[in-house]
Amino acid sequence: MSASPTEVELSFLENFCKERSIQKVIEFGPGLSTEAFIKAGCHIHSYEPSERYFFKYRKKFAGMCNVHIRLLRSSGFPLATLDTSSRYDFAFVDSPVGASYKYFSRLDTVLHSIIVAPIIGIHDAKRRKEKNTLDILREIGWNVIAESPDEDTRKGIVILEKT
Repeated sequence: MSASPTEVELSFLENFCKERSIQKVIEFGPGLSTEAFIKAGCHIHSYEPSERYFFKYRKKFAGMCNVHIRLLRSSGFPLATLDTSSRYDFAFVDSPVGASYKYFSRLDTVLHSIIVAPIIGIHDAKRRKEKNTLDILREIGWNVIAESPDEDTRKGIVILEKT
């Protein structure tokens, strides 16, 4: 099973961004989702924790003025290398697993995301550790406003907004 979002999930992301007029995106984990954001007309700041994939995606999206690929050099919260003063319309979290992976997945990047964006999306939302992360978000007032169509996978994308 591929770790990347499926075609249905990518279409869901693209359509959500178009419907909500999302312009500025912060993304953790570039790749196919970055392409969906490009199709939606977004300006993307994408962070990759793996040097290998950082160089791969920096090369792939080179020359695109609306895509900025950066290396994420920290883990734990707060993500010390990231600016919390910048604001985005949407945050998409698909990486990294995070410092608390025994119980939660992607909690580090999710916590950063809720500081800088009013709407966040999480990939692989049906996995147990991502569900634990979603439970924390619900406890602090974030609610699911959209979900990708079910494809009977462990994946899925949920989109949340603070209420």
